[in-house]
Amino acid sequence: MTSNITPNAVFGGLGMGFTPFNPGVSLAGIGMAGCFQHNELLAVNLFFPLGAPSVSIPFAVANFPGLAIQVQSVSYDPTAALTTLGAVSSAGVELLLGN
Repeated sequence: MTSNITPNAVFGGLGMGFTPFNPGVSLAGIGMAGCFQHNELLAVNLFFPLGAPSVSIPFAVANFPGLAIQVQSVSYDPTAALTTLGAVSSAGVELLLGN
């Protein structure tokens, strides 16, 4: 679930990968000062919040017990002026698959 989405966010994405970047890679160079990339973004699921403050994105994953998936969200709202680019990223989290 991605929460605290600004009311005018046009779209967002849930970025997933296997490698955690700790510390994260600064995104200041692309106009997202204060934001960091926390994984290699091997797959991205787009979402369209349509004014909702939070969005839940279901996705199917094969059962590989013990596999860790790194996840983070990004949302784009140029009217919020939170960054020069208009996008902000979440912190990274790790999903650990069970049996």
